Amino acid sequence: MRIALMLAVLLVLLTAGAAGFVSVQEEQDAFCASCHLKAESEYYQRSLQALNDVPVDLASAHRVEMLNCVACHRGDNGPVHRVQALALGARNAVLWVTRQYDQDNRGKFTDPTLVEASCWKCHYDVVEDPGFENHFHNDLVDPEIKTTVKCIDCHVAHRTAEPLFGYLDEDNVVLPACERCHVEVNRGPRGLTR
Repeated sequence: MRIALMLAVLLVLLTAGAAGFVSVQEEQDAFCASCHLKAESEYYQRSLQALNDVPVDLASAHRVEMLNCVACHRGDNGPVHRVQALALGARNAVLWVTRQYDQDNRGKFTDPTLVEASCWKCHYDVVEDPGFENHFHNDLVDPEIKTTVKCIDCHVAHRTAEPLFGYLDEDNVVLPACERCHVEVNRGPRGLTR
């Protein structure tokens, strides 16, 4: 019984130590990029380039504002999201160490709810304008509107696009998201094109 208790205490201490170590290290983008997918390494290089040039995607534009990768991948940084982010990181680390990490399977190893919460942490003011030109932002927080469309469905952080209008790819990303929302809420125009 005493050995089991000692092992449990040791496990708790090791887990807390690992969480503390990772929490410090993840503040450095190079640490994240060191074992992430090839795509994330490319994103990291683009973010470094953006410090001396014009950003080519939304993530790089955030880097110019001195936000690191984890700022957009850890949710609201509250205790629940912190545990979720650390658990996701631990899972991804195990997959990487055991060589089960699929280099071509982009996006599978992130949690969209954490990214979405990160958006709202900084951009809570996007719903201040109640006019039609902002109806899509207002609808995202309207409890009466039931749609699966979220911030990241239009604002794709790592997709290269023109800096005008916040690096939005209107034809290939935004309009299909609008269409999906209109179908889900059963109102609004269909067949949207520019």
